Amino acid sequence: MRTLPILLALTFAACQPAAPERIPGDMPRDGVALETVNGKPVTQGMLDALLGTIPEATRKQLEEAGQIDRVKEELITTDALYQEALAKNLHKDAKVQTQLLMAERTVLVNHLVRTEVDARTTDEAMKKWYDEHLVQFRNEQVQAAHILAKTEEEAKAIKAELDGGADFGAVAAAKSQDTKTAPTGGVIGWLGKRELPPTLSPAALRRREGRRSGPHPVALGLARLQGDGQA
Repeated sequence: MRTLPILLALTFAACQPAAPERIPGDMPRDGVALETVNGKPVTQGMLDALLGTIPEATRKQLEEAGQIDRVKEELITTDALYQEALAKNLHKDAKVQTQLLMAERTVLVNHLVRTEVDARTTDEAMKKWYDEHLVQFRNEQVQAAHILAKTEEEAKAIKAELDGGADFGAVAAAKSQDTKTAPTGGVIGWLGKRELPPTLSPAALRRREGRRSGPHPVALGLARLQGDGQA
């Protein structure tokens, strides 16, 4: 009762066509023939496929230098040697097959790495990285004003006057030796923390948004800082 199905199955399997031999390196020969080697065309499609594996920047350099014809000649020469290797059955050698398998693995790994790198360098990924490392790029600003004194003694006297409640701008206008900033109450303008003298940077780091700090002693004078709350 079971003999017939088994025989039918064996007969069906025997009638199946054998899988075609996989020839490594074989590629479609589509498009216009550029050259014929041993009766086989080397085509524009093959050249386009080769150029597609070259980085865009390098490809543009080749085009600008008129070197595409050189790439075409190399393709034709390589195809002639490839056909000779197949004719000598080198692709059936065990060591060659192992090398071909390892080459395929290398190509896949390299493509994976490039894909991962590209995915991580998109605009969104770069913004995410920037946000995560924002502290390294911040250069908060403070509005700085100063009063330039002639001597250290005069600077001390001015500081005492300010500590007593005198208006910084009014004192700057009246007593600062800096003729450019005195008319504006000693205002220098907005400065990034990295542009401040080392003696002022700690004070700037401690300031709160919109709050003033100072007067701070500087060389032959006093400074006042006000934060803007910006990065």
